[in-house]
Amino acid sequence: MSVVGVGYVNSGGSGIRQKLSHGGVPGPIATENQCAQPEDISPTPRSKELRQLFIQVLQENSPCDAILLSGGLDTSVIAEACTDQPNILNIKTGITVCCGETASDRPFSTEIARKLGVQHKLIEFDSPLELIRDQELLDFSVKTLKTFDPMELRNSIVIAKSMLLAKELGVKSLAAGDGADEIFAGYSFMHGMPEEKLLLYIKHMTETMTFCAKKFGDVLGIRIIQPYLDPRVIKFAKSCASRGELIQPVKIPDGDTGNTKEALHGKMVLRLAFPEATSCWRKKDPIEQGSGTTVLPELLKAEADESFETTQQDILEKYSIKIRDPEHLYYFKAFQRVFGDNLDNGLERNGSDPCIGCGFQLQDNKAMFCKVCGAWPARETDTK
Repeated sequence: MSVVGVGYVNSGGSGIRQKLSHGGVPGPIATENQCAQPEDISPTPRSKELRQLFIQVLQENSPCDAILLSGGLDTSVIAEACTDQPNILNIKTGITVCCGETASDRPFSTEIARKLGVQHKLIEFDSPLELIRDQELLDFSVKTLKTFDPMELRNSIVIAKSMLLAKELGVKSLAAGDGADEIFAGYSFMHGMPEEKLLLYIKHMTETMTFCAKKFGDVLGIRIIQPYLDPRVIKFAKSCASRGELIQPVKIPDGDTGNTKEALHGKMVLRLAFPEATSCWRKKDPIEQGSGTTVLPELLKAEADESFETTQQDILEKYSIKIRDPEHLYYFKAFQRVFGDNLDNGLERNGSDPCIGCGFQLQDNKAMFCKVCGAWPARETDTK
């Protein structure tokens, strides 16, 4: 595939550049061993059923202007699922954010865009600090999500940056890979669960999961296409009756030794359904790891001075809010800036079931995690 054009334009602020790959890059980018093909893996009747269903869902949502292209399994399947030709959604643009050299999404997203021949908007930052120091971007994220939870913002600000660019580009519909990890056991912490607990947890996730892309889309006027959240796909996932449909040990080539090694993979039924996906056997990287924002806690800690502990105590005395570290403080200041000194974000505070870390009302009487401050556990627990 020929290269129509490659260039860089400023995206605001030093050290920030937006790579415009129109039609791909000159040749595949090596993805090392993260995409190593396992031995002796064949489709199953259930994976064939999922393939047929998912392709139908994609066809019903076509065309779609763009995709949040992390290059993970989930977006790779959406972008590359084939019938007689790839790109069922007729996507024209993939948008990816990468901060620093450690961002693992870069080679996968670039390769997918190259294979499909779509425009790739690769927004690159030399450091993730430059991403969060975009005050307009951070305030938009905090205001929309009503949170100062570091883990949430470390991930969601990447989505916000992508979607603000999509808005500038005139994108009206945008595909996202939301939900696949939740319904097909993609997260590593799910891999050790016994079968009964795993299936119950997936059912619970289908009833409680929310995603920032939809919230950002509502504000920006962009229709978010989330194929994995289609009721038929969720119904299929809930019908998975065994752990083995979702999680299996597979043998993959070991590039270091030339032998094979065993790796535990979730989302097996999805992987078997779409072997054509570039990232079919890519390991799970959270958004923050794929985009390179994982290092933010350490970067902000390194910048903190002796005033941190004093500020931490002042906030505790004034608001009864427990600030855990410099990154938490950085986002709290944005929260305070957005919602004012009284922290009025429209959510109940100091009510019948408050978080022990911030006082905001918990989601329900079983919630152990606070979506506002990120506290865990967010309520008193019996340690006896």
